[in-house]
Amino acid sequence: MDAGDAMDGAGDADEILVVGLFPGANAESRRWPAGRFAALAGRLAAAGRRVLILGGPDEEELTRVVAAAGAAHGQCEDLGGRTGLTALAAVLAECDALVTNDTGPMHLAAALGTPVVALEGPADIRQTRPLGPRVRLIGRFDLPCVPCVRNRCPRTGPGTELTEARNECMWLISVDEVERAVQGLLEGSDSGE
Repeated sequence: MDAGDAMDGAGDADEILVVGLFPGANAESRRWPAGRFAALAGRLAAAGRRVLILGGPDEEELTRVVAAAGAAHGQCEDLGGRTGLTALAAVLAECDALVTNDTGPMHLAAALGTPVVALEGPADIRQTRPLGPRVRLIGRFDLPCVPCVRNRCPRTGPGTELTEARNECMWLISVDEVERAVQGLLEGSDSGE
């Protein structure tokens, strides 16, 4: 199946809502844990959403794991490594919402007008937040280390709220809050930030 096949009919009013998940990111510090993406995929699929797992060619193992978790509960398709830029743009444009780490596809989706739940960790959102009418930022902006803008978390030892400090900004983002944000965007009750 190619990206075009994955989207056939997704825009029809009677069709199942489509949620894209982009679990990868170039920088380690900007990745929400894969297990959380997998849990979210399962919840969305169980709720009757069609879930598309997206990623680059070097993220195929990650997308496979996340897609497998979702597929156990409903419609979940792994498109990891199978969409060039043009096909990715087409898929993102047809999604009813996208959940993504701080990535280039995050900005592309927002520019296309796709509702975006952006999982923000170390980024300085004043400078790099995605721009668009329906963007919801989720992060722990109250942590003393945010924004550090580093690609690798320099923290060690005890965290501010967690036992471990490393990547605490991403670990503190819960599946529940991301799921609520997606639901708000899908229902049109969350106008974003």
